[in-house]
Amino acid sequence: MTHKKKIAIFGNGWNMSALRDALSGMSPVAGREDFDSYIFVGHASYNGYDTLNRGELNIYELPDIEDFDGAIVFSNLLNSDKTAEKICYHAKAHDVPIVSIGLQIPDIPYVGVNNETGMADLVTHLIEVHDIKHAVYIGGSRNHIENQIRLRTTRDVMNAHGLELKDEDIYYADWNNIIAAEVAMKYSESDEGVPDAFICANDIMALAVAAKLVDLGYDLPNDVIVTGFDNIEAGKSYYPTITTVSPNYDKVGEKAVTLLFDLINDVPTEKEVYVNSDFICCESCGCTNNVKYENIRRTYCQRSYTHSSELHRLDSEERRLFLHITTSTNIESFKASLTEYYTHNHHFTGDNFLMMFHWDYLKKINTDESEMFDETYKQKLDPIVALIDGKAVDLKRKNSHDLIPGYRKQSREQHRFFFYPLHKEQYNYGYMVFFDDSRLTTGRFSIFDYLEKIEQAIHFLRVSIRMSYLNNELSVLYDKDPMTGLFNRFCYEKKAIPLFDDCNQKGISMAIMFVDINYMKLINDKYGHLHGDKAILAVTKAITGSIPDGWLAIRYGGDEFLIVGSDCDTDKATSIKQSIMDYLDESNNNGSRPYNITASCGFVITDPAKQKTLQEYIRAADRIMYGLKREIHRHDNDKN
Repeated sequence: MTHKKKIAIFGNGWNMSALRDALSGMSPVAGREDFDSYIFVGHASYNGYDTLNRGELNIYELPDIEDFDGAIVFSNLLNSDKTAEKICYHAKAHDVPIVSIGLQIPDIPYVGVNNETGMADLVTHLIEVHDIKHAVYIGGSRNHIENQIRLRTTRDVMNAHGLELKDEDIYYADWNNIIAAEVAMKYSESDEGVPDAFICANDIMALAVAAKLVDLGYDLPNDVIVTGFDNIEAGKSYYPTITTVSPNYDKVGEKAVTLLFDLINDVPTEKEVYVNSDFICCESCGCTNNVKYENIRRTYCQRSYTHSSELHRLDSEERRLFLHITTSTNIESFKASLTEYYTHNHHFTGDNFLMMFHWDYLKKINTDESEMFDETYKQKLDPIVALIDGKAVDLKRKNSHDLIPGYRKQSREQHRFFFYPLHKEQYNYGYMVFFDDSRLTTGRFSIFDYLEKIEQAIHFLRVSIRMSYLNNELSVLYDKDPMTGLFNRFCYEKKAIPLFDDCNQKGISMAIMFVDINYMKLINDKYGHLHGDKAILAVTKAITGSIPDGWLAIRYGGDEFLIVGSDCDTDKATSIKQSIMDYLDESNNNGSRPYNITASCGFVITDPAKQKTLQEYIRAADRIMYGLKREIHRHDNDKN
């Protein structure tokens, strides 16, 4: 097999702690096998909107799986079993080795966490050491396999000790900290009061329950015990430190990538591997303080000011970024503004950073997203901003396989690239790539909030460009005569006067022409106003077909037209006037009308040295035109 020296990893941003631990466990193998990790991260959640979840899950559609030596998918953490199965079977169909973590998918190699070992030890400890009798279980999603195992283990251990976990004491909070806190509130307000222990299916919910109980005046763990699962950093620095279970994701990552490369290298191996979870005894169950966690908490407190300052800095940079995006006026200024911003503000993104974008999203602003996107990443995306070593570079993408334009792997160098989606609901118009020097992917900051602010700003910009376009369209409609399409009388001051003033300042002579249709009343009275309208349109065509580009043709009244043109002398004006008359003669000769259409046209040439107003020149042209009209009427009367 020809090695491409890169693997794809599919994870979820809400479980960044587990993902980072697993990546840490993969590092030794990365060095030995010399591969890059392309990590595709979405933020789908069980309690999220379907369309928003779709936009997040679409990031897993970005890579062409055959471009990779192999893949690892955190199937239990994607918050979509269907998506995990799709990824696995797609890889299998293209003969790309893949390993599933946490969710057993038929015919797919698997690494799992043995939830029972740590969970059984935790519940046994609560019963045998702390003598709990009444427990409340706050779980994740009802059908989530790991939630089911943790619940079943809790029940089995309690039954083995002659205790019962009642159905009314089991809650499914969908991994949501707010719902978990509401469960704690419910018990605090009930007649029976809080239980001996809240056993939570993860640490996030455990922290929410603990914080709510403290707010309500409970003394933890003396009044009530709270436990979690996952052993995340926030639980270690909390007071009291959260008694929990470690899934040992560093070992999971090591086992998964070892299994993957055994498959890549055709080494016979077990296709199903388990890592035991470990009970972590801390303060929230009432045990003696562990010096290790006291040191962690001390370090957390010592760094709290630095962390707080960094959060304020990130918030400030996000506001500036929002302004840079929303004050853009088009795709070109958007690109320039983003490049300027990130050139001077890459403390959090890192010196190497990339944003890919679908140009049409801001160009075709009147096209609905459903017509522009197919809910995948198969449409053409191009770099809109890229930093290499802190400097903005102009990159070109070769094809859809070129996920990081300009990057070429160097032997014995291993890198991690984190890919995140940009989308409006289920429609993806871009993605962002953070390299391994980015602070945003460490888990200390909310990259979801960062991306959401960018998406909101881009949506604001798209709406702004659309409104500007519509306002321009309305302005054009306001300036145009609906019948003829010529400028109307209202546009006189907006266009004709500025053009006249500009020519006067530059010493340029102009032609001021006044055109009036002959016998318009007779046409209306004898043949009807429909024929009158046709006469107006015929003269309109004669004018627009005769005047040069840049000249203004204005429907000044019902059958009156004003023509204003710069850089003109008498000969040129005479030629244009004759062109109008010839056009009308030709249209009369086709015999399609029972009457002829003629017009009178008078013009003057301005003299910038005389300091006359435009209105004075118009009156002069009007007088000449009416003089010609009287001659035509007198001549016709003499013939009759």
